[in-house]
Amino acid sequence: MNRVEIVNRILIFRDTLTRAITFDAWGQVLEAELEYTRLVKLIQDSFTDVKLPFAEHQMKFLNKLAAACQARARHAQDLDGEREITLSQMETLVPMVEYLHAETPPFPIDIPGLVRDLPSLIAARKTNSASRSGADDGETDAVVSPTSIVSAPDEDENDEDEDDDEDGPSVGPITSKSAAGATAGPASTLLPKKHFSSHTGITLRVDLIALKNPEQYIEPFLTIRLCDPQGKSVRMGEPQDTAPGKCQPDCVKFNQDVHLQIAYEQIEQWDLAIFIEFMYYKPKSKKKDKMKCLCWCMIEPDELVANKRLPLEIYGKKPVYNVRHTKNYSKLKLLSSDQQFLYVTVIRHEPDHS
Repeated sequence: MNRVEIVNRILIFRDTLTRAITFDAWGQVLEAELEYTRLVKLIQDSFTDVKLPFAEHQMKFLNKLAAACQARARHAQDLDGEREITLSQMETLVPMVEYLHAETPPFPIDIPGLVRDLPSLIAARKTNSASRSGADDGETDAVVSPTSIVSAPDEDENDEDEDDDEDGPSVGPITSKSAAGATAGPASTLLPKKHFSSHTGITLRVDLIALKNPEQYIEPFLTIRLCDPQGKSVRMGEPQDTAPGKCQPDCVKFNQDVHLQIAYEQIEQWDLAIFIEFMYYKPKSKKKDKMKCLCWCMIEPDELVANKRLPLEIYGKKPVYNVRHTKNYSKLKLLSSDQQFLYVTVIRHEPDHS
């Protein structure tokens, strides 16, 4: 099990928890209970899977997370009684789970009981791992240490290199969960299609981006995120990264589907914008994070028209996530004076009443 798969498993935990909290906040108690219970099972399965080399401190955190989800789900339909664990307490867990691959913070909630007998589980995993090691001629699945994972860059680490124009737009306080190993090529973090029982789903089919001399960019990929007008990331709108595109003489082709995890009705109601960032690997960068943003595009809610192919203007430098709040559109600079666009087709999915 390599480090990318470990990160992907943690992201599944995060997304399941986020869905549960979203349903919980909307008062959809049955759906919330289902998602909380699903997360408990995912965590339990990971404990018994020797191919998932979670460290002992990570297992302890996940064990408490499962217990918290059980407690929250147990009284999901008790609308009058006082819940053991509050919704705001559950919300504090989302960023902790998201970066569990990089650090394991103290669990912030007092848990009345634990889901599994963790000490015996850990001992059993070590025994199974040792026997598995002998069967594989001495080869073992290395335990992933927090420092072996490339974590999300700090805001100051995501600044432009010294040879860039310092007058370009500044980035908002949002970091990208981009590739976990640039030399091996960034791994896709695209999420599966989300089905909504009473709302409209949105898929963005990213076709290609026209660029000058695109073959100079190493392992180019796109990061897609949703932000509110103030430029803040929203729940279920966290970044998704595509797989690397194929460089052509005049463009980079992606032909990949990005399934938004928020329904169209919520996007419209909350006035969310979709930001698409063109990222690539820059080995000569002086920053620790070698992934660089060349340009970006933005889609506003009124542009999400069914089966419409959008030619999006491409802005240079880093995204200005709060541009709709500041209204500083005049400071946005096109990447090129040539007619270059990112082409995206909007696909709308009718509510799934089944």
